[in-house]
Amino acid sequence: MSGKANLAPPRKEDQDFFKMTSIETMTISSIEQLRSKREELNNMIMEGQARRAKIQSGDPAAIEQVLAEKLESLDSNIAWKQEQRTAYDSSITQTEAEYKRLLDGSQTLLKTVRDDSENLKNMKPSEGIFAMFGF
Repeated sequence: MSGKANLAPPRKEDQDFFKMTSIETMTISSIEQLRSKREELNNMIMEGQARRAKIQSGDPAAIEQVLAEKLESLDSNIAWKQEQRTAYDSSITQTEAEYKRLLDGSQTLLKTVRDDSENLKNMKPSEGIFAMFGF
């Protein structure tokens, strides 16, 4: 005999068994993840309820902590909005400058077209291009 093992292709029953085992493993893992997330959420709920109880009891440290957190959140929110406002200001400034440049170019073009039109109206047959072709 040679050193190679004679491996037969897996039977259909074996393939189905391995699929079921894989599905079962993934399902159990998914359920465990859901339970873990639920437990995290439950802990947050319990912490929130304990914090609420301290605040309701008038605990000055708890009230001060809540106010500090609210102020920090408010400061962060204001800073973000100021950044957004600065971005809007920059965009508006750039857009207005480009619009002004476009408008100036359009006015220059309009003046050129009007001047050329007036010059062509006032041109006599003996001038310009008409004279070149003998008109």
